[in-house]
Amino acid sequence: MNRKTAPADTPDRRAEKDRFLSEFVLALAEGVDLPEFLQSSVRRIGEILGVDRVALFFFDETAGEGALVVRSSFAAEGIAPLPRSVAGPWNLLLSRLRRLQPLASADVLGDPELAPYREAFLLIGTRSLLAVPISIDGALRGVVGAATVRSLREWTADEVSFLESAVRHLAAALKQKELVEELGRERDRLSDLLSKLEQRTHILEAVTRATQLLNFRLHAPDVLSSIVEETSRAFPSSDGSIVYVADPAGNTLSVAAVFGVGLMTQRGWGSEAIPLAKLKCAGRAFLENRPFFLEVSGFDELAGDESAETRARARAAVENAEVRQLMAAPIRVGSQRLGVVEVLAYQPDAFSPADAETLVLLAEQAAIALRNARLIEELQRSNRLKDDFLANLSHEVRTPLTGIVGWAEVLLDSRGDDPQVRRALEAILGQAEALSRMLADLIDLSRIDNFGLEMRRAKVRLADVIADSLDAVSPGAAKRDVVIRCRIDSDLPEMEGDAGRLKQVVWNLLTNGVKFSPPGSTVDVAARAAPDGGVELVVMDQGVGIAPDFLPHVFERFRQEESSSNRRFGGLGVGLSIARAIVEAHGGTIEAASEGRERGARFRVCFPRERMAGAETASPESGGATPPVAEGAGA
Repeated sequence: MNRKTAPADTPDRRAEKDRFLSEFVLALAEGVDLPEFLQSSVRRIGEILGVDRVALFFFDETAGEGALVVRSSFAAEGIAPLPRSVAGPWNLLLSRLRRLQPLASADVLGDPELAPYREAFLLIGTRSLLAVPISIDGALRGVVGAATVRSLREWTADEVSFLESAVRHLAAALKQKELVEELGRERDRLSDLLSKLEQRTHILEAVTRATQLLNFRLHAPDVLSSIVEETSRAFPSSDGSIVYVADPAGNTLSVAAVFGVGLMTQRGWGSEAIPLAKLKCAGRAFLENRPFFLEVSGFDELAGDESAETRARARAAVENAEVRQLMAAPIRVGSQRLGVVEVLAYQPDAFSPADAETLVLLAEQAAIALRNARLIEELQRSNRLKDDFLANLSHEVRTPLTGIVGWAEVLLDSRGDDPQVRRALEAILGQAEALSRMLADLIDLSRIDNFGLEMRRAKVRLADVIADSLDAVSPGAAKRDVVIRCRIDSDLPEMEGDAGRLKQVVWNLLTNGVKFSPPGSTVDVAARAAPDGGVELVVMDQGVGIAPDFLPHVFERFRQEESSSNRRFGGLGVGLSIARAIVEAHGGTIEAASEGRERGARFRVCFPRERMAGAETASPESGGATPPVAEGAGA
């Protein structure tokens, strides 16, 4: 066979090679369809090199590294192409190609190094061979081979370099393709992770929303209604839900609240206790103390064991009773099962295991809310009993107290000329009044906690309220040698409020001021128009003062600063708490201030413009009327 040399490497041929490599690189960078591009490329390589065959071999990933298969091939006119399923001598050359060096042989049949592969080359008619391994990350991944069949061929360095350049770009493209595929797999994994995260977020949002809502429900019926609504909202595929509550023995369940298609169960069975065996899903969840799924073919399978009357009532309750899937979870606190929450859907396979996790969390929140509601109801029952007791106590104590006051006044009228007797009788009357006041305070506290203070709305002149309070407090102030000074604006607007309750506030503040003031000191009262059009009342004393750390607690009930030393002042520690409740019921605010112990105290009460009667308001710059001074308190 004649030995031929490669065509002369003319400027045109070099330009064609360069153009091919440039187009090759550009096409790979633009992300062409790789199989089709490789087929056209091997054809171009064969035409540029002027060879009989060009083939691209890759490792068969299903057969391991020991097999190379043809992926793309080119055969000149009149030359039989390589079978795609026959790798020929390429597999025999693997050990040589693993060196990752090109193989250029002008005569494969006469090359001593290739003697072991002579029969294989004869089989496919190969005479000259130029093979360049495809290497990615230092590993052999395939081979590009150019061969002659009809003549021998001397391979030039330019041809070897050209084919190596093409293979390097191809290897880079394959690496990029693998990276893109890996990125796609990572994207799919990330998408799956995000989907799971979104599902988990949906679960947490549903549970959080239910928790926030249930925390505001103080009565068991409200809690149960909220449970079914939030449960249905948590599952988009749900068409309704039911909450059952268990009897104390845990043998039956009763429908407590329903939503959507759950109405058919409520109408069908009413409020009667249902044996667990009759509730095919909720009963199993309660008995086994775990989430339970149930697939049914429709209403007939679900309620087939019930009476015709029950089935008729259930069907009539909703337009469509053909439920196909149910999911239930026990409502439990620790090991105590309170009931079951169940969701229903018209579609089969509507609920997943992840939905069961959500339902369990919702059931746990429902259990806590239901238990809290029951505790609150029990507390309210206890409060009502306490109120009844206080009412009875007030009645029973006031009856003898009225007798004590009456007989003391009779004795005072008949024996009042004896100083010692008079002093004793006045002491009895003073203690009786204190006891009556304590009873009134306790009853007021009870009303504040449960039903709110009883208020009688009318137009009120604050000056009259202060004057009445001064009349009540002045005798005690005179005995303690405490002077009460009062200044009231002449044009204070009338208020909308309860005169008796407002007098209770002023009396309380004045009594406190007198009680905690030393002999010879003063208590100042001022009532004036506020800048916002309302009115403000200020009571200041020169007494024991309030420590800074106790100021935030001064209006808390039963709180008395340094109670052991304050026993000499008496009282239950509820007056200021009641005063604040009355002020707030009138839309106002009350605050306390003090510079510390033995520095006196200042209480400021403000009522807004909206609580004034009529549209006219007092001017902040208005002058004051002649201030009344408490009689007997010392001017």
